Amino acid sequence: MMMPALPQAQDMTWRPHPDVVGRRTDQAVVLVHVSANQIFELNETGARIWELISQGQSSTDVVHALTHEFEISEARAHEQLTALVQALNAAGLLAP
Repeated sequence: MMMPALPQAQDMTWRPHPDVVGRRTDQAVVLVHVSANQIFELNETGARIWELISQGQSSTDVVHALTHEFEISEARAHEQLTALVQALNAAGLLAP
């Protein structure tokens, strides 16, 4: 199921699926979806987004963190967050 693009004015939060375990490895995060027996790897930006989502941060907070930590525009941070949330949702890595 594809998630619609995140409206910039709407503040959203997500939760990892309870069957997903994540571990940081240097610049990346490896996610294991235990019940689906699948493994995923997130790059440095994706890893940071996953960490912030796992901490219960809102979309506004995630975008703010990305703009400061990676020195990117707010629009670019929003694009990256939207793309990753859609991919995570499609892979069943986020709680319904």
